[in-house]
Amino acid sequence: VDPSDNTTDYSTKEYKGSEWTKPAVVVTAPAESQLGTLVQKTSEEATGWDYTISWADGDYTKQGSYFVTVTGNSNYTGTPAKAFNITAKPILSEWIKVTAKKVKKSDSSEDQTALSATEQVNVRTYSAEYKFVPEVTVSYTVGSGDNAETVTLQEKTGETGDYVVTWYNTADLTNGRDNATPINIATDGLTTVGSYTVYVDAVELGNYSGSQTSSFEIKKRPLSDEWC
Repeated sequence: VDPSDNTTDYSTKEYKGSEWTKPAVVVTAPAESQLGTLVQKTSEEATGWDYTISWADGDYTKQGSYFVTVTGNSNYTGTPAKAFNITAKPILSEWIKVTAKKVKKSDSSEDQTALSATEQVNVRTYSAEYKFVPEVTVSYTVGSGDNAETVTLQEKTGETGDYVVTWYNTADLTNGRDNATPINIATDGLTTVGSYTVYVDAVELGNYSGSQTSSFEIKKRPLSDEWC
């Protein structure tokens, strides 16, 4: 199999969000047979050919295996098949960005000034009046210069999506994730000073793979002279 982009791994490509060109198929007999490379039928008018190929249906964009079948003709028989594999793209930690909204504990109204750039996006200062509701985005860039394009993954909702987000109190992870209790961010938000860890887990059998983490911190509020 000889792919169109001249890479060395002929039968496996990583998910890229768009359709891969089906690789060319070359059938070569064992050296001891002295038959050399067989001739593929490339048009209806062709003569003297040894085999045809047929690709399985598919859009060739998603993770999975796509099969091509070779059918012998004239002096050759049989229908061997080979797989062209599109593998899931690993999620990287640098794709993950955490921001946080301030929401009033009393009536759940949102403070639109909470996203000020004066603090790090994943660090906020304790507030007695507000709770924090972190938001996670996962994205990466393909191409460069004028051809650069941002690909944003989708958090799983219902049956569709690329990843699942789970929050923990970082201190609870000391004995491993399996022993830690997840935080219900949507209902409870984050209110206590401390460090929190988010896991971004790719969904099974999706176009992305792996698990990465990021963090969010609520830091202590400094005492002010004006308070005394």
